[in-house]
Amino acid sequence: MYVRITKELLPTPTKSHYTYNLRDISKIFQGVLEINYDHIQKKEDFFSLWAHECSRVFQDRLVNDEDREFFLNLLMSPLNNELDMTEWTKDDVRGFIFGDFANQNREYMQILPEQLETLPVRLNEFMMQYNASNP
Repeated sequence: MYVRITKELLPTPTKSHYTYNLRDISKIFQGVLEINYDHIQKKEDFFSLWAHECSRVFQDRLVNDEDREFFLNLLMSPLNNELDMTEWTKDDVRGFIFGDFANQNREYMQILPEQLETLPVRLNEFMMQYNASNP
């Protein structure tokens, strides 16, 4: 996947930040290592974490829908072909969110769809705590 990204998403004057190096791969591993592995109960949990971290590192840089669609197709290929996750759709992969801001313990874990409703309140609490400690 990394090789195809570096070959096909080349930097241009409007996409000068499309430069990739091995540090990007290490960011994926760092993100995967953030999770408490008690939260990884089955292979789907791990693959959703991997897909989220790849998206966070690579897709977040992309500037147009065409490049994002290319990346999503590239991400879906190993999930469907090598990892036997054929039931997942692109919308499923887009919906994977991990973070340490959805629970009291600040554990890095998957944020489930039912948690998204309370997320704005939780993020506002973090912002107020930050503002109180950093006037």
